[in-house]
Amino acid sequence: MDNNPVLEAYQAADLENLLEHVAWTEVLQPKLLELKEQYSIMLVSHDLGEALPGKLTREQLAGRIYGINFILKLIRDVLVRGTAATAELRASGFSIAN
Repeated sequence: MDNNPVLEAYQAADLENLLEHVAWTEVLQPKLLELKEQYSIMLVSHDLGEALPGKLTREQLAGRIYGINFILKLIRDVLVRGTAATAELRASGFSIAN
């Protein structure tokens, strides 16, 4: 896919707006990081001989950690590309109004 700075800048602006509305920084991101930490601790504890709660398997825990990492990386990547695209547009004399 070709890099289109206008599209990437608009996507980042839309994503930032959405994330603000869903309380990403204050609620969702901290909760995802907390869950990831809990799952990681459970996985390590299991590897050291402790039983997992309920019918949870180590593969399910690993999948949850992977899923959280995927979501965090996806959001960060869109924001980083958008920030770079916005800077590129500004350098060319264009502005994206929110």
